[in-house]
Amino acid sequence: MHRCRRYEVKRLGNYKEAVDLLDRERFDVVVTDMVMGVTGREGLQIVDKLARKSPVTIVVTAWPQLSVCVEVMRLGAWDYLAKQPADGSDIFENLLKSLSAACECRTKCCEGGRVHPDMAWAEDHYEELARGYAGKYVAVLDREVVGSDRNYPALAARLRSQFPVALAAIVRLPPGKKRRREPAP
Repeated sequence: MHRCRRYEVKRLGNYKEAVDLLDRERFDVVVTDMVMGVTGREGLQIVDKLARKSPVTIVVTAWPQLSVCVEVMRLGAWDYLAKQPADGSDIFENLLKSLSAACECRTKCCEGGRVHPDMAWAEDHYEELARGYAGKYVAVLDREVVGSDRNYPALAARLRSQFPVALAAIVRLPPGKKRRREPAP
């Protein structure tokens, strides 16, 4: 079982607080209820908001529905759990198992066949990155450069230390072309 050395838990009371905090801070893991207001779909909106970011997202619900489960998973959630599982298992044990599996998968760099959202961002900003980081490996997390190095193992080690669960995209940028000096007139 994967155990993080340290963690901080933030508990929020409603959807607006959650969205405001997600706009200001980054998280490795987000566990959200499906219902946090009047629409009954706030959890789905949080998963949608996080679709282009990197946290492991788990949705829990008192009223599981297959159609909602499919939608949540399509948006990129790691898991969709019933608060009262039909098989009589304990929700907290199920949540712990899901979190452990997610952390183990993330630390082994698997993406479950999905395009990494930060890789897509890096591809969209390739020219800009190539100008600023020519000849380096660049790590992108939540559409932000979080590190660079000419040495891949050194960069990967720093990322594992700094972000034990989050999975940054790492892009290798080719060396820049040296400009030829124009002869003086």
